[in-house]
Amino acid sequence: MTPLVSVIIPCRNGAETLSETLASVMDQRWPAIEIIVVENRSIDDSAAVARASLARHRGPWQVVETDASGINAAREAGYALSCGDYVQWLDADDTIDPHKIERQLLALEASPGHDVAHGDWVWEITVPDLRAAAGARLNFPVYAIAYGPREWRRCPRRADTVAATFRTGPTNDYLLRLLADWWAPPHAYLTRRRAADWLQAHRAFSPSMSIGTDREYFTVAALHGFRFLHVAGANSIYHTRPGANQMTGKASASERARALSGMQRRLEGLPRRDDASPLDADHRFLLQQDRRLWVPPRAADLDAASRARPAMRDLHDAYARIKFTDTLEQHAKMIAWQRPGLWERHVAILRELHCLRDEGVLHPHADEAA
Repeated sequence: MTPLVSVIIPCRNGAETLSETLASVMDQRWPAIEIIVVENRSIDDSAAVARASLARHRGPWQVVETDASGINAAREAGYALSCGDYVQWLDADDTIDPHKIERQLLALEASPGHDVAHGDWVWEITVPDLRAAAGARLNFPVYAIAYGPREWRRCPRRADTVAATFRTGPTNDYLLRLLADWWAPPHAYLTRRRAADWLQAHRAFSPSMSIGTDREYFTVAALHGFRFLHVAGANSIYHTRPGANQMTGKASASERARALSGMQRRLEGLPRRDDASPLDADHRFLLQQDRRLWVPPRAADLDAASRARPAMRDLHDAYARIKFTDTLEQHAKMIAWQRPGLWERHVAILRELHCLRDEGVLHPHADEAA
């Protein structure tokens, strides 16, 4: 019997992009796909666009209109209606390549000990005036740069868009990657039903979380013993467009810090499954890291630390160039982005930033609410 894949798409005011998103699902090479669009209090004609687009889908589909508040409530509502052996989460403004589901599903079928497949992905950022943006060193959101890589190229499919490919690759410790915020969008994954049922029961898409919701979901999965499998060639595209209704892009640093603090408390409070791997020192450190906002230090304030720890000189020099207030985690990513040699040392960078905090080199932002 051919396994069924449930593709669950929460949608709020997504009429402009939803047709492209649905087309990418209906063009999948895997033959057994159920599509559930959860229309979540839109004021545009998202539901009508969804029904018109899905009329050509050869498998089961439904468009559900709900008054539930927030993207996670919409995801939970869609999951409750799903029947698939596998679950594909997808936002209403993103797309997946035609072989994505097929390659990940076949890989999981061949590896019954794994629960979640993940693939590489492309970040496409549409810039209204690309020539002007290039002259200004491309004014991307800082989180786009911080995730790397350094090379952004013109997208061959769209004249006003630049893109970068993120190759996640295999790892024996996907939990460490997630705790260090090496992020991939939710549609880069395919989840086996047994894992998705557990995550639904434990509210891994937390109803109180409006920022970084997918980050929490997959971190919960890894923390509690579900195993991740990298599948080469299973590609996704994450889109950032002008005026897009993306919470991460619109959120202030304080809002992100509060959301991450809440996520950290929930991660620490969830009981771990019996078959979860034991946590090591790096895992525990990342779970308990400081989530407050910190003001970057002046170059002069780093001199004493550099003399005491000369091996950290490159790190301190990179930190002195940062001008914005944010969490230590975000500062660490920006430090790593400046120095290719630091890119794979995220935990070491964060540990040094915590040392600087303890030595009084860093100062907390006045917004104590964060």
